[in-house]
Amino acid sequence: MVDLVKIKAILKQSFSEDPQEDFKLKSQFKIIYTSIIAENLVEYDESPIILGVGGFSNVYKGYLHGNEVAVKRFNRSRNIEANKHNFIRESILSLQLHHPNLVLLIGAIFNDTENNFSLVYENMNLGSLEDYVCNFKKSINRQFIVSILRDVADGLAYLHDIPVVHMDLKMSNVLLMSETDGVITAKLGDLGLALPVRPSKDPESYIECIRGTPAWMASELLNEGLNKFLTPAVDMYSYGMLIWALFELKMPYSGCDIAKIYSLKAKYLLPLISDVIPEGFSKLIKKCWQTNPSSRPTARFTLNSLNKWIQERKRHQYRSSEA
Repeated sequence: MVDLVKIKAILKQSFSEDPQEDFKLKSQFKIIYTSIIAENLVEYDESPIILGVGGFSNVYKGYLHGNEVAVKRFNRSRNIEANKHNFIRESILSLQLHHPNLVLLIGAIFNDTENNFSLVYENMNLGSLEDYVCNFKKSINRQFIVSILRDVADGLAYLHDIPVVHMDLKMSNVLLMSETDGVITAKLGDLGLALPVRPSKDPESYIECIRGTPAWMASELLNEGLNKFLTPAVDMYSYGMLIWALFELKMPYSGCDIAKIYSLKAKYLLPLISDVIPEGFSKLIKKCWQTNPSSRPTARFTLNSLNKWIQERKRHQYRSSEA
């Protein structure tokens, strides 16, 4: 049974003094309360199938009312209070976001007695973009890459318009769904590190800690870290890394340990842009990697540019078929 008094107490403890949180306690409670799923409604295979492993949580394949779902369980071995905080932060944010290119959060499982804090997401049947690229390298073509980049830009544009920054954009956090018509849709997942953006003159808008994956993170976060204003430009830097990785079919800074990555980024040394990457996309990568964050393109501008490219390509194919 869900203890609503405990949920209220945890919400108050976790967010009442959190400068990054924009939602009032009452609305927080309503969001959590209306999303609670009874623990016994979610079933698992006899030998639970792990879909993903992270530093703070693991994701398992589950079934809710007979439908496949992805269940993100916060690790029980970690600090209980940290589990509660991360669980509530991610659930409150994710439950308010609705977009075709964001993985949908269906609900939350809250069992404070057994320290079971889980989030139930829609199941992305093709898994992560990282796994897909690794398993189907030969099928990756420019049309596929542009489609994925368009979907990711659409999801980012939605977040940035709110404004919310994802903070951990990388291949493993882009999930793929094969639709009934065979079309593959990409969606942004794992909003565990996402942060709302506050006005630039507000002292509370400073980043309080370094978040993300070093190989994919904007250089200014690693080099200057604390006391940097948080802007959507940090995601666009990572978006440039995503473009690079999709064309090169490998991970940025692969083979380098964390210390080496920090050392390279401290010198603003970036992956080599080879001739494999078409000129238009190499230019976009360079714009995303601009040292000055304000010089990077926005997600909305990038989305519009990709949509124009796709429409022009369709017109060209139509004219060719008519000739």
